[in-house]
Amino acid sequence: MLKQRPKQFWDMLKQAKNRDVAMPMATFAKFNEGLFHDETITPDVFTPLTAPGHQHITTAELSSVLEENFKTEKSTGFSQMPLHLLKHMGLTGVQCLTTLLNRSAIDQLPPSQWRTSKVTPLYKGKGDAALPENYRSIAVAPPLSKLFMAIMNRRLTDVAISK
Repeated sequence: MLKQRPKQFWDMLKQAKNRDVAMPMATFAKFNEGLFHDETITPDVFTPLTAPGHQHITTAELSSVLEENFKTEKSTGFSQMPLHLLKHMGLTGVQCLTTLLNRSAIDQLPPSQWRTSKVTPLYKGKGDAALPENYRSIAVAPPLSKLFMAIMNRRLTDVAISK
């Protein structure tokens, strides 16, 4: 007699079976471009802050985010940098990284590479697997971008909670 399995098990099994579907990546890319690309959005323009020191990331803030919010078992996207390197670099490394983040993301426009993500199609598990609308896009940002976003997310959350 077959053991009764939860629905999640069967959904996972279906997804694994459909993982190697022959949907051309160009089709998926064109589909995503239609969803996410907007010609009317103007390019980024950086306006220097009048007092950037007030907005600078502190070593304590970076250490706290690395310790409490930064997950090392996630994907690194196109980067080869191991996330464990960022999480376990010690005080001197954190101080250097704090300076790098402040100079490259607070004092000026962040590097364009930080805004480039690796996008992977993930089949939703229903519908025709050859159609791009039956996939969801998973975007994986570069490690330094993830770290900067984690710091900004914490700042925004703190402001939202305090109001």
